[in-house]
Amino acid sequence: MGGTSRIDLRSKGNRAECARRSATGERDWRGGRWADDRHHRACLDLLETHPGPLLVPTLVVTEVAYLVANRLGPDAQARLLGDLASGNLIAESPAPQDWLRMAELVSRYRDLPLGTVDASVVAACERLSITEVATLDHRHFMIVRPTHVEAFSLFP
Repeated sequence: MGGTSRIDLRSKGNRAECARRSATGERDWRGGRWADDRHHRACLDLLETHPGPLLVPTLVVTEVAYLVANRLGPDAQARLLGDLASGNLIAESPAPQDWLRMAELVSRYRDLPLGTVDASVVAACERLSITEVATLDHRHFMIVRPTHVEAFSLFP
């Protein structure tokens, strides 16, 4: 596949813990959610071995920050912000043209439904020629057809 080999790291709901795990440093939390999560090892391996950079659309940052604050508290949220400040995670703001593309995607894939946050991932990947997406939401991202490549390569 052509294009850039950067990964856009995103998180959604309870299942996609990759960005949150990286940002919070919670590598093997035993509170019942991650240590026994069937995706934990794959997410951890990806975060520890991928050469980067790991781009996170700002709408995803907002969603992750909300989930981190509500589920893990202010210390974890501060670590997330620290990872963004240090460059461990790189926030990617929507470009003006992304908003229209996001609207097109939300409309086109209304039956999924594809929400604004997922659409922001697709729009950023298209604009930056990113072909790889780190997500556990394979159902949505296997269906969406980006304009710059036949399909995304999904990880983990």
